[in-house]
Amino acid sequence: MKLFKRSKKVGSPYYVRYWERVKNGRAKQRWASTGSSEISVAKQIAAKIVSDASLRFYGVIDPDQERFQIEASRTIEEHLTDFTSRLESRYTGLKAKVNVAGQLNYIRGFAEHAKIETIGGINADAMNRYVVHLTGIGKSSRTIGAMIGACKHFTSWLRKHGKIRIDPLDTIERPDPDSDRRLNRRMLLPTEWQWLIRATRAAGERFGMTAQERCLAYRVAIQTGLRAGELRSLRRGSFNLDDKQPFVKADSGTTKNRQTAYQYIDRELANDLRDFLSAKLPATPVFNLPPKEAAKMLQSDLKDARVLWLAESNIDPTERAKRELGDFLQTKNESGEELDFHSLRHTCGAWLAIRGTQPKTIQSVLRHSTITLTLDTYGHMLEGAQSAAICLAGDLTAVPQTLQATGTTDSRANPATTVATKLGAWIVRDDARGCELDENQIDLGKRESRKIPKENAALCGALRISSSAEDKGFEPSTGFPAPDFESGS
Repeated sequence: MKLFKRSKKVGSPYYVRYWERVKNGRAKQRWASTGSSEISVAKQIAAKIVSDASLRFYGVIDPDQERFQIEASRTIEEHLTDFTSRLESRYTGLKAKVNVAGQLNYIRGFAEHAKIETIGGINADAMNRYVVHLTGIGKSSRTIGAMIGACKHFTSWLRKHGKIRIDPLDTIERPDPDSDRRLNRRMLLPTEWQWLIRATRAAGERFGMTAQERCLAYRVAIQTGLRAGELRSLRRGSFNLDDKQPFVKADSGTTKNRQTAYQYIDRELANDLRDFLSAKLPATPVFNLPPKEAAKMLQSDLKDARVLWLAESNIDPTERAKRELGDFLQTKNESGEELDFHSLRHTCGAWLAIRGTQPKTIQSVLRHSTITLTLDTYGHMLEGAQSAAICLAGDLTAVPQTLQATGTTDSRANPATTVATKLGAWIVRDDARGCELDENQIDLGKRESRKIPKENAALCGALRISSSAEDKGFEPSTGFPAPDFESGS
């Protein structure tokens, strides 16, 4: 053992050089700082360092436990510096900085409230007390769940990287985010949409967006289900309007699930977008959506739409009074559901569900992570699907009517006509490909196409809008006509 100084500066610490026996029986030279500039104190610390090295070799001291003790003595901020690199490698795209900052702020907020300075002080009891505190100041279950998720991500990272032996927050569970939702969104009724688009066109510029730009943004949002941030990231090259089935592409760095999204639109919207995009530079955003006021923008247009709708009934005082009592075109309806910009995405899924679209297709269009999320959100709108499917199965298995003895056909409707008509509401995407074969043919999932009557040829037109280019791996079209609803009056 030898003590020495690496610097001649006053107050510089002494270092100890010693030999440590390793597992193969050989000795390896090591050196370490004593942290003291006083020779007497440095000798005592050096003796301890050498003694611990010997005890470590003979198994008296557990090297892993020693490492845990060293890591536990480091401050949380020191560990967060390393954890930041982990977050920055995980989050990419335009939202990366926001996501990283949000996670770190949640962790720092917990540490500050619990007065924890080192990772050794993190425990489940401290987290439970913090949850009670957040609930008491009015934080929602969704916000509390996000905070718990950030802290659990941090402690899980500490355990996996050998900085702690066990995860102290492993037993902490997130609250149900739907237990106290602060905002229940409502969909936009098709009849409301007609008034909204009319009022938007007449309103002129609002929140930095022209009337044409807002109308196109609303239409794209409803047909594709893209979120506000995803719409905001679109550039001129994000639109493929000349393909057989036009689509919008949202890059993986801008989507919530960090996967590239291909969302189909109908031909009419594609033609309107073509003229609009011709004046846009390639690198500039297509839609200049306000970053924090998109909901206020939509609600302002909705308010103008209600004024127009009420003004239509001025001739009839009774009708006017009736309309003023209703919640048609109101931001919040009688059920307490509110309409904001994200409601346009909700409208996309709701209209698909009302049309009888398969839940798996709705999941694909909205890019939900699980079918459970889709059914929990839109399952109540599919209540008629089961009975309709059974009726369809009954028609498919029915025994064809034989000719009467006189040679004339029975007066009942042709079963083929009935089946083809009902398929218009419940046919799946693969069946829609039959429309590409011939206007009088439809593929029923078998190798051979069956002829259907000419009067049902229009069925192909209705099905073509929901067909998808599955050979490209794209998602189905959301260019669908509005379902029939009762008048808003």
